[in-house]
Amino acid sequence: MQEEKVNEVNEIEEAEVIEEGKEEEVKGIEEVEDELSIANRYYYDERDFVKAAEAYAKVMETVDDPIVKLRAMYMRAECLVKQKKIREGIEAFEEVAAQEVDHYLVESAKRRAKALREYYEIE
Repeated sequence: MQEEKVNEVNEIEEAEVIEEGKEEEVKGIEEVEDELSIANRYYYDERDFVKAAEAYAKVMETVDDPIVKLRAMYMRAECLVKQKKIREGIEAFEEVAAQEVDHYLVESAKRRAKALREYYEIE
């Protein structure tokens, strides 16, 4: 009887720890979504490419998810181009293109960097 109660208490404690972990994970996801939403708002709604680039850089630094990080890297590169920082934008696209992730943005970044180099005649 005593052993059953101990096991029951242990199971309850384990469930609480798991639940706390899920809450922290959800909180972390919500924070990333908030940061990404802020960056997207600067880019798409306000067309403030300086603030958007800063916000995407913050997402890149704080997120662990490789796909979210990749999207933030790509959008930061776009922001640099929109600011007429073409060389920096090309370098940023090439950084995205160098990522070893199977994602369409990697190929898109390769094409974008190449097109910008050709258009602006940058070697």
